[in-house]
Amino acid sequence: MQVISQSTGRDVERSLGIPASKIDLAQPGYDPARFYPLPADEIAAFKRAKNLPERFWLFIGTLEPRKNLTVLLDAYAALPVSQRLPLILGGGKGWDYDPIFAAVERHHLGSWVQFPGFIPADELRFWYNSAEAFIYPSVFEGFGLPVLEAQACGTPVIVSDASSLPEVAGDAGLTLARRRSARGPKRCAARWTILNGGTLRANADSFRLRVSSGRRPPTKQLKAIGKPYMATKDVRPTTSWLEKPWLMPTVDALLAFAAFGIAYFVRYELQLIAPVLEFNRAPFEPYLPYTIVYIIWLYLNYRGSGLYKNIRGRSWLDESYTILNGVTNATVVLLAISFAFQPLVFSRLMILYVAAITIVLLSLARVVRRTIQARLRARGIGVQRVLVVGGGEIGRSVLRTMVARRAQGFLPIGYLGENEEDGSVDLGRLKGLGSMDNLASVLREHHVDHVVITLAWTHHDQILKMIRICQQRGVEVSVVPEVFQLNLKQVQVENLDGIPLLRVNGHVPLKGSNRLIKRAMDLILIGAMSPLLLLMFGLVALAIRLEDNGKVFYKQRRVGENGREFDMIKFRSMIPDADKLRADLIKTHELDPRHPKIKDDPRVTKVGRVIRKLSIDELPNLINVFTGQMSLVGPRPPTPDEVSLYEAWHLQRLQVKPGMTGLWQISGRSEVPFDEMCLMDIYYIENWSVGLDAQILFMTIPRVLLRSGAY
Repeated sequence: MQVISQSTGRDVERSLGIPASKIDLAQPGYDPARFYPLPADEIAAFKRAKNLPERFWLFIGTLEPRKNLTVLLDAYAALPVSQRLPLILGGGKGWDYDPIFAAVERHHLGSWVQFPGFIPADELRFWYNSAEAFIYPSVFEGFGLPVLEAQACGTPVIVSDASSLPEVAGDAGLTLARRRSARGPKRCAARWTILNGGTLRANADSFRLRVSSGRRPPTKQLKAIGKPYMATKDVRPTTSWLEKPWLMPTVDALLAFAAFGIAYFVRYELQLIAPVLEFNRAPFEPYLPYTIVYIIWLYLNYRGSGLYKNIRGRSWLDESYTILNGVTNATVVLLAISFAFQPLVFSRLMILYVAAITIVLLSLARVVRRTIQARLRARGIGVQRVLVVGGGEIGRSVLRTMVARRAQGFLPIGYLGENEEDGSVDLGRLKGLGSMDNLASVLREHHVDHVVITLAWTHHDQILKMIRICQQRGVEVSVVPEVFQLNLKQVQVENLDGIPLLRVNGHVPLKGSNRLIKRAMDLILIGAMSPLLLLMFGLVALAIRLEDNGKVFYKQRRVGENGREFDMIKFRSMIPDADKLRADLIKTHELDPRHPKIKDDPRVTKVGRVIRKLSIDELPNLINVFTGQMSLVGPRPPTPDEVSLYEAWHLQRLQVKPGMTGLWQISGRSEVPFDEMCLMDIYYIENWSVGLDAQILFMTIPRVLLRSGAY
């Protein structure tokens, strides 16, 4: 007798008395006549017929606890928004399915997860072929058939290698395990194994998903969300609580009151600067009316100056200047009131203390708010998914600003061109989504929150039409005026008897005195670090020589500022004559020849693998910096072969000295595609400042130590 599971075999043995030696375990197979890769046109037609997203992850199976779908949703919710694709959970409702729908509501995934219901057998191959990846709780579940069927259709499978069958592994499947870091706070790295190679990771707060052979933790019974299929309300995680109109006025009022209390303590108890005579001592109560007037004046001033408006992209210095201006005005008002009424109890020095303390407290409150927002946005919370309409210079300028300044909370998902040809080219990870005629379908399929239109005003009819489409769907829309193909720093606003003039002043940040300041920073930092650098140079050189007795340094021809070539110096991290194998490896790995980065490069030596992971192999670049061929911060220098493949707009990144680190390094390093790297480099050139250089240098250190994106 043949059975299809060990559990059934034991039932047969126990119920019918057939010896185990006469029972065979049969493993069903899939039908290759039904499951195979489909042509692209058939897949596209199926997606249109089913109104499916362009890219999505797929689960097919009965919706029930044994499939561990609640844990799957926990891991999916932990993924940053930038790494998510829509998730489709296909299948009929099984026993006790309420916790699955409750998990969707608990994680605010209503606009991300779809439930198409039962999927007929004759449609299965179309669903498999349409999915970006097939997600399944166990390679053993369903006797392995769904995994085999998906792979037969050429679809990657995200799966656990444990079993969810009780008779095999104690109903384990995908399990949730907690861990603590060495410092104590819990962190998360959700990981799903992909059978076709690679892993999918995510960062969050409290847990990590792992494969386990232990028993699954008990499923908590949760109330269903009411509508079991296709929740349509957009309830993605947001930072709206940080943007409530009453929050910052309330915080400022409390801090201003605290400033009065601290100032009173400093003046009358600590008696700094000047002592307080006994007959001049006073309680705090007489200052309460001044406190109320002070708080009201600050509120009115800040409300009028726009401090309480949620403006993305506004700098902390701008906010601090507004705070300083408001405090100054309020202080003058209090001093004027005291002069007019001549109160018996009043310390002008204490009011000056109040002003200084208020400026510090309110400015620090903005720092805390920005830090919280940045951390939440790094986890995909409060991020706006942005679609740019227009692929010209203005559109690329908007894209590179969003890519370089992710802390502002914009996640560009792609762009639409003026026609199909213009919108068919991807810019790194930014997808070309076709022409602007596709706006309505792209808004629906890609969950767009904000549209930025960068078309010339000759398209005003299309612009008005697109604005109406966005408003009908509740999507925010912004229009970039055509004049802003000039950087704002290149424009000076003037007035000619009431007529506004925009004078182009040709401002280029890295010229003249700024160039000298940047050079001085490079030399000062190299001089300050020289003792440590000399020690590291010696240790690395010794390790390289001991490994294969070869050369310590490696020189490669690179292209620098304005196309001038120079020899860039690095520690040798590869076998001798490695360059001869480069072209073949680029072709084998199908890499972008303009920016080839080979993961697990076979040419790398053992020592080389270590120093490349830590970016120590680039330390000799400091010699190039010292001689003036490079800078500490700037675009990475390309090879002449790479430059020969550049398009015209790529050449803008050669307008300044190349650097050892840059925006690309702190944004993913080797994982950043070439076009995206160029967008960041051009943004850096157009917006250079001492503060931006300092920020990049400080953020480079943890990236290097954590080895993020290094090959």
